[in-house]
This record gives sequence, C-alpha cells and structure tokens, in this order.
Amino acid sequence: LYHQPKMSQQSMTEIADRIKNMEELCLMDLPNEILTRIFSYLDVSSRLKFRVNKRIDELELNAKNHVDKLEIDILSGRRCRLTDIFCLDEWSCGTLTGKFIRIDRLVNGLNRLSLNASIRSVNIRFIRVNEDYGCCRIIDSILKFKINYLYINPFYHKDGRYELRDLHGPNLSTLLTIAENITHANIRLVWVSITAKELCRIRELMLKRECKMESFSILVDSGVDESFLKECFGVTLEDHLKHIRKRIYRSSNPMLELSSSIPTRWLDLRHFEGNFETYFDRTEDRMEGIIENMIRFALCSESDMNMKKTWGSIIKFDHEY
Repeated sequence: LYHQPKMSQQSMTEIADRIKNMEELCLMDLPNEILTRIFSYLDVSSRLKFRVNKRIDELELNAKNHVDKLEIDILSGRRCRLTDIFCLDEWSCGTLTGKFIRIDRLVNGLNRLSLNASIRSVNIRFIRVNEDYGCCRIIDSILKFKINYLYINPFYHKDGRYELRDLHGPNLSTLLTIAENITHANIRLVWVSITAKELCRIRELMLKRECKMESFSILVDSGVDESFLKECFGVTLEDHLKHIRKRIYRSSNPMLELSSSIPTRWLDLRHFEGNFETYFDRTEDRMEGIIENMIRFALCSESDMNMKKTWGSIIKFDHEY
C-alpha cells in the first residue's frame, strides 16, 4: 500500500503561511499580463466600468477585444438596452437579463472600446424613439469599429407588425464611413436626408472596389429611388392612368439592360454590371399603410448572379407596359 509520509512541522508552517498570503491577495496584485487576459473574456458591460481605476483602465485600453455580436435597443427617454454575451445596466454587470443604460454612458464607453476592439455583428433596433439626437450619436460611435455585419432595424411587435420610422440626422460623411468600415450593411429605416447623388457616390466606390463594403441596402424617401434611377442610369418612368395603368421606360442609353419580374410595377428592377448588382424594390402594405422604397448594391457570386437573371425579363425601352 502507498504510504504517505508525515509532514514535518516546518512544512505545515510553510503551507499555512502560503494560505495566509493568498488570502491577502487581491485582483490588483496580479501581473499585468494576467489582468489583460482576464479582461479579454469580460462582457461590454464590465468594460464600460473600468474608468474607475486608473491602472485597470490603462490595461483595458491596451488589451485587444473582440465581441461576436452586439445588440442595442434604442428607446425613448434617451435610454437604450445593450446586450452582448451579457447585458448591461447602470448598477450591475454580468446579468443575463436585458436592462437599461443611459445613451450618453453607452456612447462614451463605445468610443473608448473602439480604440482596440472589433465586432463581428451589430444589430440596432429603434423602439418608440421620437428624436434623432441619441440615435445618431450611437450610430456614429458604432461606425468607429470594424464590423462585418451591421443591421439597423425598426421594432417588431409580437404580432408581426413593426414601427417604420424616419432617420434624419446622418449625412454623406456617415455613408462614407459605413462604406469604409462595414462589410455588409442593411438599414431598414427611411434615411430621409440621403440624396440620389450620394447613392451614386457609394455605388461607384463599391463598383470600383475602393471601399470595404460588399453589400449595402437602405430604405429611401419617396421619389429618391426614381431620382437615383435617372441620375445613375439615365432612365425615367412615364405612368399613364387614364383608363388602364400603363408604364413606359425611357432611357438615354438604348444598350442599357434592366430587368423586372413585373414591368408595370416598381418591383424587382435590377441591373448587373459584371458581378455587381443594383436592385430596386418597392413594397406596399395596404393594411398598415406602409410603403418601403429599398435600394441595394451588392457584389454577387457567379451562381447567384445567374440565378437572379432568370427571375425577370429585360425591359424594353419606349414600350408600353
């Protein structure tokens, strides 16, 4: 049988001293390398509180961080709800339930984290928001990160309805920042300040591969889609509504190829230039009284492009539909 030797009085004293010393240790006694490693596993809510300690704050700003998914619900009253691996509120961290934080505090924290953090996916939802100030500040802070996927969405109710709202604040510089830092952007809000010329600028950057963005879709105000169609492709629409609705497509470039599944309606109107797709879609929800005018730019794979080309027929210019 295995015989365990008796421990001497000296050995027992040494162990007791070690235990006593360990009990006196605290987090700040750990070396910087270990503290930095610990911070890399913390959630955003905890990182936003590091400013209270100068040493920890400096270590946090020097530690590389990666967040897989960040969800932000923007509410009225300049509040928002932040969720990553954990959730954040103003009094505790590391909770697993959605709680609230002031927008000012979130913006300050995101600005600091953007110095050394990357985020794979960001989802921003607008819930009963009556002002653009806080919304634009959060968007500006998020755009300082390098992000693979950015979604800006309206709020969906349990019965499937959603609150479609306008976004007034962002301008061309915001669009250019999106193109520079975001790979895929899907904005399901009506960006009322965007113009046809600005959309042409973004499309040109993507087409020439002069930015990071590979796909971009956005909702625009009524009439902007038709203005962009004319500005970018030289195509105008003529609708005649005397007895039977008729539509005529006019183009200054007879060699241009546009396709549509239903030419009499503004639906599935698309253009390919190489493997680059420009897509227009207008959808109507008569029950909710909602009209969405969506424009999308995207780089397509060859198989995806060939499949989409089979969905519609080529538009005939100067022809009555």
